[in-house]
Amino acid sequence: MYWYYYFPGGWYPPYWYPVPYPDPVSLMYAWSYMWSYWLSTIYYIEMYKAMLEAWRKMVEATFKAPVVPTG
Repeated sequence: MYWYYYFPGGWYPPYWYPVPYPDPVSLMYAWSYMWSYWLSTIYYIEMYKAMLEAWRKMVEATFKAPVVPTG
């Protein structure tokens, strides 16, 4: 009925808890973890692209039609 809450001693409005801020040590840990995860992800993506390029060159060289010398 009312948006006030009853506690012993009277009616009180709801208390809005402030957003808890994490301590700096946990922030440093979390950001360093996320940064290293991102770097390793980029590294593996680039290595995958290099591997595909190497495979493509190998397949092109392997299955290339032989050149018949004309002379």
